[in-house]
Amino acid sequence: MESVALEIPNWRDRFKFYGEFLLVQKTKHFVEDKFRGHGIYLESGVFLRNWTVLLEFKDYEDLAFEYNRPPLLESELIPVVANQFVDSADEVTGLGFRVDRYFPRSSTLVFAKLAYQDDAREASRRDIVHLFAGAEKKFRETGWLTLVAGYRRETSPSLVFWDTAGATVHGQANVSYPLTGKLSLEADVEAKSFRGFLDFGGEFYDYEEVRSYISIHSSPRWVATLFYDFTTDPKILSYKDKRNWWGGQLEVKLGQRGAVRVFYGANKGGVKCAGGVCKFFPPFEGLRIDALFRF
Repeated sequence: MESVALEIPNWRDRFKFYGEFLLVQKTKHFVEDKFRGHGIYLESGVFLRNWTVLLEFKDYEDLAFEYNRPPLLESELIPVVANQFVDSADEVTGLGFRVDRYFPRSSTLVFAKLAYQDDAREASRRDIVHLFAGAEKKFRETGWLTLVAGYRRETSPSLVFWDTAGATVHGQANVSYPLTGKLSLEADVEAKSFRGFLDFGGEFYDYEEVRSYISIHSSPRWVATLFYDFTTDPKILSYKDKRNWWGGQLEVKLGQRGAVRVFYGANKGGVKCAGGVCKFFPPFEGLRIDALFRF
């Protein structure tokens, strides 16, 4: 395996560039032919006063290790569609384009992004187009407001992607507002509507879901949170025929030493992703106590 990288982090505060090229040759047991693959990733940025333009390109072939994960083409800041990310792609080409506009007087950032991925693996083909836009605003030093909405379309002829090939309309709103010197309010709402394109046994995978919570923070010790989830996801309903899920949680922070959380109610579970690793959590009802200690 050989790799070459070129980075220009800042040129006169107007331009940046990063490029990486990799060649790999592999042999596999019981296979006579050798596999020769490559990886190309390019990222460039242009800065014009309060405007920022970012462009990404990648082309991977016969790569089957962590390098093939798309760095930025689909933002993991949108967890509501994180379970639809490409998690294993040997041959994929992608292009991403993002535009940001910052308004310093109102401390507001407005952005839009268009991403395209062509996953041309041998077993099946997968095309993804994702368009989303949003705004981020800061106020009163510690408060913020984030709004994101988008549309994602994935097509594939293979039933392997029965639960991801389709059209997704999603939106998210998150706000944190300081009430007093110690008290603050945080609320978050994520909504998603999915319509599947593939027919499996006469059925299409269609569902809606909402994830939301509202919290009262009493710095630096207490956090009280009320959760509400709604879903028509057949995977969730197969575990428990329940569409509305309520729950409450009290968290006591122990400074740098850890925290204790007490949850009571119901949580619909689902796919949770962090750092590109996704895991399915089943629905839960009852009392749960979590303790975290650092030493």
